[in-house]
Amino acid sequence: MEKAGVMASGLNNYASMNTKSIATKASMTQSEKEEALKKANEYYNKALIIFDKIEEILFVGETLYNMAINAMLANEYKAASEYLEICLYIIKVLKSDSLRICNFSKLAGLLTLCYYRLGAIYKCKMTLQASLQYLDHLYVADVKDRKNDEFYHLWGDDLFLCHYNNALVLMHEERYEESLKEFTNAQKYMEESIGFQFFSATQFCIDKANFYIRMGENDKAENILDKCKQFCEQKGYAFKVGMIDKYRNKTETNSMVINLPLQGITLNQIENNVKALAVKYSYIRQRHSMEFFSVWQKSVEGYADTTEKIIVTSFEIFKKYFSADYVIFIRNENGVPVVKYDDSSTGIRKDRVDYMVKYFETNRSEVITSRTEMNYYEHRALINNVLCSDRINSVIF
Repeated sequence: MEKAGVMASGLNNYASMNTKSIATKASMTQSEKEEALKKANEYYNKALIIFDKIEEILFVGETLYNMAINAMLANEYKAASEYLEICLYIIKVLKSDSLRICNFSKLAGLLTLCYYRLGAIYKCKMTLQASLQYLDHLYVADVKDRKNDEFYHLWGDDLFLCHYNNALVLMHEERYEESLKEFTNAQKYMEESIGFQFFSATQFCIDKANFYIRMGENDKAENILDKCKQFCEQKGYAFKVGMIDKYRNKTETNSMVINLPLQGITLNQIENNVKALAVKYSYIRQRHSMEFFSVWQKSVEGYADTTEKIIVTSFEIFKKYFSADYVIFIRNENGVPVVKYDDSSTGIRKDRVDYMVKYFETNRSEVITSRTEMNYYEHRALINNVLCSDRINSVIF
């Protein structure tokens, strides 16, 4: 990255220090909190302008993510939602499922929470569904049913947000029994995701206390708030202690919105620049495909007499060029499906091959999908019955 990019990264880091300072400072007034968040926003803003100018689209996304967290701490949920929407658009342009610092599901989870706070329940439900789809291989109705706990730790923040948002939506729909189960699941992940607790713990406890108050169980609500206040005092989260006290005193915790404007650049400019870069990335992908065909042609020229060598060489090059983890090639020979290439450790079973053949006898179109696409569930049965893997992210048949 050129010098400008290094400078922008430094601004990003300095801004993050200001955001975190409202948690760690022993005593902080409302005006001091505002100053810290505004200062963080100022430095994020400067970094954003630089990354946008040098067309570092990935770092634009990461900066907007940081700005969204900062805005959510300032109760600026509208601005935060707009930043996160562009982050998700950047992921789509890059044909990826993550920025470097977070996955699609965490971005979608934060956006879902923003929509809920804004009262945009339809958008909230739609974005929650996207989170559930992306995490459906990990999402369980009861966290006690989890398997391979070490793997779950990698997705703690994402799963916390998914269960938490679902609890809020279910509470909004007055489906209280289901909501309580989801609050319980969310709390398990919140307790495990230590690095995210400054952002998550207090608002979660206030929402869960609000749930119990709705149910007429004020003692349970008070118990949750007592434990949360004790936790915040132990961690030194002075301002969060103030949030709990305001809630108990019936002071609106979300009424004070701290204005954090963009300066020197607009969201429309960023979005238009991302759209322009989308064309550039599309061209790069097309050129990459052309290079693949050129390399493939040169590589197989020496194997004209051996079909098996051509097949193996072709798919080894394909995997390298397109970062495929697993490739199966099945060819119809005299009406019989024959596996010509399979790089799995165990090999594909005959019943799975038969299922795939039967599927495409009635469904002639190719299947291209991923967990971030709307048509994923439409093809889920095919994926599960042929590949039998919960960790398939994207697939082409």
